[in-house]
Amino acid sequence: MAEAIVYPVASNLLSKLGECLFAPIGRQFEYVLYYKSYVKELKNGVKELETARQRVQSSVDEAMYDGKLIDVDVENWLKSVKDETEKTDDLLKRNESAKDACFCGWLPSPMVRHPIGRKVKKMTQVIQGLHKESKNSIFQKVYYENTPKGTVTTTTFAARSVDRKEDVPESRASIIEVVIKAITDDKICVIGVYGPGGVGKTKLMEDVERQVKEEQLFDVVATANVSRDLDVKRIQGELANALGLKLVNEETVRGRAHCLCKMLQKYSEKKVLIILDNLWTKLELKEVGIPCGYDNKAKGCKLLLTSRYRDVLYIEMSSDREFYLNVLKHGEARILFERIVGNTINNPKFESLVDGVVKNCGGLPLLIVSVAKRLKCGDMPEWRNALTNAEGTTVKSIVEQNYNDLQDERIKSLFLVCALDSGRPDISHTLVYCMGLGLYEKFSQTIENARNRLIMDLHHLLDSSLLLGSDDLEQLSMHDLFIDVVVYMRNKFIGMEWNTLVGRKDFGFKEWSKNDLRKCTAMAFNYVGIDELPKKLDCPNMRILLLLEHNRFLKMPESFFESMEELLVLDLTGLSFTSLPSSMELLKNLTSLCLDSCCLEDVTTLGKLKGLQFLSFLNSTIARLPKEMGELTELRFLDLRSCTELRVIEPGMLESLVNLEELYMQYSFDQWEAEDETPRSNASLAEFKSMNKLSTLYIAIPRLASLSRELPFGKLNKHKILIGNICDWSDEYEESRTLKLKLDSGNLLREVWVRRCLQRTQYLNLAGLQDNHIMHNLCFGGFQELKHLHIQNSPSLQYVVHSTEDIQCTAFTRLESLFLENLNNLEKICCGRLALESFSILKILKMNSCGGIKYLFPSSVIGNFLQLEEIEISKCHLIKQIVANAEADEDGDEIDVDPKVKSCNLRRLTLRNLPEMTSFCKTMDHSVVLFDKQQLIKLQNLEAITVEKCQLIREVFDLEELTIMGDVEILCRLTRLTLSGLPNLEHIWTKDPSRALCFRNLKALKVQNCENLRFLFSSSMAKALVQIKKIEIVNCVLMEEVMYVQEEELVEASTTDTFEFPSLTSLSLVELPNLKTFSYRKYCIHFPSLTRLTISECIKMMKFSSFEGRQQLMTNDIGLQQAFGHINSGLSLPGFFNEKVLFPSLEELKLSSMCQLKRIWHSQLHGQSFYKLASLTVELCENLSHVFSSNSIDMLQSLNKIKAVGCPSLEVLFEPINLSAEKRQKPLVLPALRELTLLNLSRLRDILESDCKVTLAFPSLMEVNVRGCHSLPYLFSSAMTEILDKLAVLDVSCCNNLRGIIAMEEGKWKTSETLKFHQLSTLKLGDLENLISFCLVSCASDGLQPLFDEKVKFPNIESMEISHMNNLEKIWLDDLASNAFNKLKTLVVKYCEKLSSIFLSYTMLTRFQNLEKISVTDCGSLEVVFHVQEFNFSKARPTSTFQLRELVLMRLPKMKHVWSGHPQGGLTFGHLRCMKIVECEMLKSLFPNSVAKSMTQLEELLVWECGVQEIIVEEDKVEMNARDLFFPRLTDLKLLELPDLRSFYRNSHTSTQPLLKKLRVRHCGKMRSFSFTCEYQSCRGTSTSENQLALFSFEKVMPNLKGLTLMSGDVIMMTLQHHYVFRNPIELDLACYHDENVAFPSNFLLHGFPNLEVLSLSCSSFEEIFPEDACGHGGATFYGESTDMETPLKALKNLWRLELNKLCKLQRVWKDGSLMAEILKHIETLLVSECSSLSIVLPSPTAFQRLVGLEVGDCASLVHMGTCSAMTSLVHLIWLTLRNCDAMEDVVIDDGNGVEEISFPKLQLLTLDGLPSLESFSPTNCTFMFPSLWHIIVKQCPKMNIFCNCALSTPKLHKVHLSDEDYEGRWEGDLNTTIQFLST
Repeated sequence: MAEAIVYPVASNLLSKLGECLFAPIGRQFEYVLYYKSYVKELKNGVKELETARQRVQSSVDEAMYDGKLIDVDVENWLKSVKDETEKTDDLLKRNESAKDACFCGWLPSPMVRHPIGRKVKKMTQVIQGLHKESKNSIFQKVYYENTPKGTVTTTTFAARSVDRKEDVPESRASIIEVVIKAITDDKICVIGVYGPGGVGKTKLMEDVERQVKEEQLFDVVATANVSRDLDVKRIQGELANALGLKLVNEETVRGRAHCLCKMLQKYSEKKVLIILDNLWTKLELKEVGIPCGYDNKAKGCKLLLTSRYRDVLYIEMSSDREFYLNVLKHGEARILFERIVGNTINNPKFESLVDGVVKNCGGLPLLIVSVAKRLKCGDMPEWRNALTNAEGTTVKSIVEQNYNDLQDERIKSLFLVCALDSGRPDISHTLVYCMGLGLYEKFSQTIENARNRLIMDLHHLLDSSLLLGSDDLEQLSMHDLFIDVVVYMRNKFIGMEWNTLVGRKDFGFKEWSKNDLRKCTAMAFNYVGIDELPKKLDCPNMRILLLLEHNRFLKMPESFFESMEELLVLDLTGLSFTSLPSSMELLKNLTSLCLDSCCLEDVTTLGKLKGLQFLSFLNSTIARLPKEMGELTELRFLDLRSCTELRVIEPGMLESLVNLEELYMQYSFDQWEAEDETPRSNASLAEFKSMNKLSTLYIAIPRLASLSRELPFGKLNKHKILIGNICDWSDEYEESRTLKLKLDSGNLLREVWVRRCLQRTQYLNLAGLQDNHIMHNLCFGGFQELKHLHIQNSPSLQYVVHSTEDIQCTAFTRLESLFLENLNNLEKICCGRLALESFSILKILKMNSCGGIKYLFPSSVIGNFLQLEEIEISKCHLIKQIVANAEADEDGDEIDVDPKVKSCNLRRLTLRNLPEMTSFCKTMDHSVVLFDKQQLIKLQNLEAITVEKCQLIREVFDLEELTIMGDVEILCRLTRLTLSGLPNLEHIWTKDPSRALCFRNLKALKVQNCENLRFLFSSSMAKALVQIKKIEIVNCVLMEEVMYVQEEELVEASTTDTFEFPSLTSLSLVELPNLKTFSYRKYCIHFPSLTRLTISECIKMMKFSSFEGRQQLMTNDIGLQQAFGHINSGLSLPGFFNEKVLFPSLEELKLSSMCQLKRIWHSQLHGQSFYKLASLTVELCENLSHVFSSNSIDMLQSLNKIKAVGCPSLEVLFEPINLSAEKRQKPLVLPALRELTLLNLSRLRDILESDCKVTLAFPSLMEVNVRGCHSLPYLFSSAMTEILDKLAVLDVSCCNNLRGIIAMEEGKWKTSETLKFHQLSTLKLGDLENLISFCLVSCASDGLQPLFDEKVKFPNIESMEISHMNNLEKIWLDDLASNAFNKLKTLVVKYCEKLSSIFLSYTMLTRFQNLEKISVTDCGSLEVVFHVQEFNFSKARPTSTFQLRELVLMRLPKMKHVWSGHPQGGLTFGHLRCMKIVECEMLKSLFPNSVAKSMTQLEELLVWECGVQEIIVEEDKVEMNARDLFFPRLTDLKLLELPDLRSFYRNSHTSTQPLLKKLRVRHCGKMRSFSFTCEYQSCRGTSTSENQLALFSFEKVMPNLKGLTLMSGDVIMMTLQHHYVFRNPIELDLACYHDENVAFPSNFLLHGFPNLEVLSLSCSSFEEIFPEDACGHGGATFYGESTDMETPLKALKNLWRLELNKLCKLQRVWKDGSLMAEILKHIETLLVSECSSLSIVLPSPTAFQRLVGLEVGDCASLVHMGTCSAMTSLVHLIWLTLRNCDAMEDVVIDDGNGVEEISFPKLQLLTLDGLPSLESFSPTNCTFMFPSLWHIIVKQCPKMNIFCNCALSTPKLHKVHLSDEDYEGRWEGDLNTTIQFLST
């Protein structure tokens, strides 16, 4: 036995000894023997690292281009790669010497190879480590951004203004409550609030938004003011700003909408609320960029709208719920009035007048506030006037009174200007307008003086209630009611009459008389949609003209300004000019000109406007500023912001602007040339030397070589100057003087003008500082005005302040914030002695990626930083402490700790990713405790602590020694504590001081990913946490209990009845695999305030709290698992919640993935526990047999929501109940239950065990959702339905064995009354293959029964959907009760194969007169929809008018009639607006003529792939003649693939629809599309049959058409008979060129459609599009004239979308050098489908300058999408979709041109669907970069096992979706690995 033990031990010892002795020796020999393989391995590693570097660098470049901030870790990595690669190159060069040999060359020289081999081996490890690091998640997104304004966080509302609830009137509070309830209802998408102007809708939205953010009901909230003058770009800008989306590079409304839509889709997994205030008419959400359906209803987000008109909300915006906002009640109005008037109300002489004055305001808050502000300081006459004025209740009188009260004529005039500009005064534009009008001439010595006075005046208007808003002048606005009054006021304006004309939609130039125009002094068109301008505007007295549009196609006549010589201010926004109108030269008095958001080419004319002082090109597309603009010598203000395409400012132009005071160039020109460069083609910075008056400058200077000496920037009053390669114009602090420098040498800082700038700079951002730079010495005066300092990317900087002499140093006395970022060698902030005033007001200190610093402060300078409020340190890998003691002060800085320093002002402390961090201050015992006793006492102001990824921290708070110090307070202001990623954390609190007041205000505690933590707090510490409100514990794998009872507390515990958490409201326990209980021992735990409890993935947790000891519980666990091995044993299951746990306030309980959970409630519970529980969710609890125990019903009286999902053992919701016969008479009632959801419960048999004979009652139940419950035979018993009176929504699907919804008891159903579901509004039944009837009688057979019979009524049902019911033959009984379905509005029937008819009789049909929408699809046996054949309409009966608005009939192969029989006027459908009929082969006609005559509101008609011969069929006894006008309001008609169609209606040759806008007619083989006034029987060999009728008269239909389909015959007739020019159509579908000999109609397109935007080519045999010989390249045109390339390009200049569909002969899309190649440069969207001969789409490079979307589908021969070279041109592509191309093998193939990297910089969405041959995206060796890709779908690509073979970068991609409906997706770390995983 002994030998058996000894020998193995000895053997192991010898083995270990051998390893210790010989392993090191072996390694030394390896350096020599394996030298070559080491070198080879190193070279391969360098190659792989270089590929990774290129990938990361490309992502960095793209992010910087978009203005993003690069993560410091990424920059550090790039720097490390550069340094280590240089070292490697040097080492490999030394490899050459290692080739020397010894022993006559037979052996390598070990003396040479050994040291190099050793270094090679170590260097290889470094290189491999860097390469491995590049695969980390941080490199998936190389940048970071500030939190968008709309993102809701815990700090979003921290600094909000205080609005107490008692300040909100009761009527408003109730509306807010119902609105909040509606927007949080998952079933409601669009909510509207409507009411009269001035009633307070905007204020209500502000209150709702604030409450939503306070309660964190949504993740994102975005708000925009729509207003009457609709400006889509402004709305987009407001929403984008809230979402953090930059639209700088997007100019068009369409492009901005696309970006906005994709951003909102990116938030699909978040809760998004969009508030659109002040709608006047329909807003097209798609045009804005809000995802929506065809009915303009928002998708994927909640929409909250306000309008004056309910119809705008309900009809135009498809709102689900509308709320009326009424005027204030008198009592509420008086309270509001009194609050504003203040103490004046107490004056006895005014007291009796208050009620009368308030009554005159009519309850409108707008008027109440306005009147109250005026009377606040008013005298008795003013009060009496307000009381007795007969017009006192009108807005007009209030505006006029407040206006007249303004003492200063200048402020009155300013008010008029504000109203002219849509009542939304923007400081910049208002200043330009007012200065141009001479309004501030008295203050115009400088623009800054005038601006300051303007701000004062705006505040005055705000105080006078003439403007709305706050002190934030960017949010000012004027109420619409005020604008309406002001624009018609005739007043004096600085010495002249103010006569205003304001254009509205459909009201403008044509409606004004000549006299009005000649008198007009001010005119405004604010985004009203002008289509045409007059040739000359005769307004000789005009002073200001505002013409604001988003219409690049609006042409301005050359003579437009000929009669406006007095014009002073002109704003032309959103227009397009090749050159400015020549008449603009006549505007000699013009002072202010705005050409914002314009497309400009030649602006030379501006040089002739000598008097111009203010000029703005904001956000315009302009490439060059000509030297002629230098003649504007009076110019004082020039705005070039966001002119991103401005590349040239001709030399000398700026130099001539000697009076320029303000120049703004953000995101604009930066191509400065050096002063000495010759010849110069661009502006030089030296030109600024002549600008002696320049006071404001915003400028970027990327190249330091272009800097000039002695620039006049040092005297600027306001500046933002970026020098060096800096793209970031954003600032965290808005200061007047900002300077950002990125240095590449030290020369710049020696420039005098730079040092002068530094003296006055308030915000300084520095990068590239060298070791010899002493930061505080860079400025002569020591940065006396500097408030914010950001130093970054300066790897050699060691100190911020360095005093080399033994004297005190004074530095940064006004500094408020200090950011230090990416300073790898920073050792200290301060080295040497500091004067006490240094850093004395510093409040914020943030440090990121400063790898060399070991501590933040030496204790010697801690007194300088006592005002610090926030410290944030992250990614500083050597830092150990915040404060170092004397021992740690290695450089011997003088230690002089002030004993009076007992506390500091630190409020927020954040420590992230600090692997060496051990403590806040170095301790003597070197323990790894963050805070010891001394620090805890001094840090009494701390409010928030966050510690993340500090691996060494074992304890956070050491409280042990505080027990002997008496009563002390510990961190009494701390409210939030977050601990995450601390793998060695063993304790948060080491010991609990018995006499200390600890953490008594802590409210939120979050602990996550702390692997070693076994419990959260002890019971004694828990007692101290009296204010704790939220506890969240996530993924702490060793945690066994939350609250730990120490041994010394056991005695106390045995005598204590209750342990209480008095303030805790939310408790979340997630992913705690070893958690067994909240707490052991004998406490009764009380949670009096807990409202939300979530327990998820705690797989060992069987009891919430246990009385047994830990060991005893573990023993019991094993026994229980054996005892309850299967669920139906006779033993009583233990309850998760027992009688010793009390939850009197719990409202929401969620139990998820609890494997050990078998029973939720114990048989005995405390009487008050759970009685407020409102929501219960049980998910994925595999052993749960029932949800509710027999005793739990009485305590769950507040339960309103039950959700059970995926519990495979659940058989009943309520366990079997054994009661006496007496008790069985009373039903078990859940009185508050409103929503019941049962999903995927495969064994669920019943809600309550049927044998117990006890009735369940849910009197408040409103919604029931049941899906995937295959064992359920029925849903409710007939006894239950009697008390389901409030049921509103019933959705039942995928229950295979469900035979009835209601089970009627045998014998009772014959005598029982009709079951009425009074409140049921929505019913959905789907995929119920065995359903017999809605009401199932136990004795009923399985034979034919209607789904609904006489036993049920739904008097209030509005929506019904029936789907996938293959056994259903009949929906309802023939003789329905009159009110059974009389309120039904929407009926959807689909996939019901045996259904033959919808409405079986006329009598039945009359029961459904309120139906608004019917959709019937995929019903294979359906023959007729409206079956009225047997009814005798000849008898005198009233006409039945139906409310039907939309009728959709699709894929009904046996349908012969929509209306059977001949209604003869007995049926009318006067409200029908939309009708779509698709794939109904047996259908021969659509309408009886009497029905068609009644359809006076029909707007859209689609008939596609049907057997229709006539659209309208003649009825007997109903006269019909050619003069009948059918469908007079039809705007959209599509007749497609109707080979049998012979006529629209029999007695008419053609149809006329006067309002028709879109006409699509294709493959109607027996009819022509058009007839013409003069037709020839023969046209160059083609003939027209006399019997072939035409559908439409071309001349009558054409004038209004915007969209049109033309077939080959139509084109031939048009081109040969007339030279038509179609100016209206913007969409054209050219189809049916089946004859291969007919040429492509190039010239017809080039000459006939000047405004064409969308071109679709379909169903034709073209081999080439726009072939050269057809459009004049090398030959004559169709008309005989020659053509160059420029002319056709101008003809199609508006074309942006091209669709190629069913072009069977097309082999290529374009050829190099062809016209098509030039056209493609302007295309934004390209769609290619069913082009069977196409083998490649992009064969060669072409400059797709604008392509953003590309979709290719169903191209059978397509093998590849394109070559590497071609793909490099897709730089603007945002989405790419490839579908159903069976032959496609790869997307991108090599063309041998040596392309090494392909980048798709803007691609966001990629879809690969139905590509069975696809093996990879690309098999080439190219590197692929997708810096913007965030959404990818890979579906049905079975051969795809890798995305690409070489390097791949997808930094924003985090999942691969398998379909459009797959929201969760898959992800295995990177795209290639995920594709490989999916392929297996």
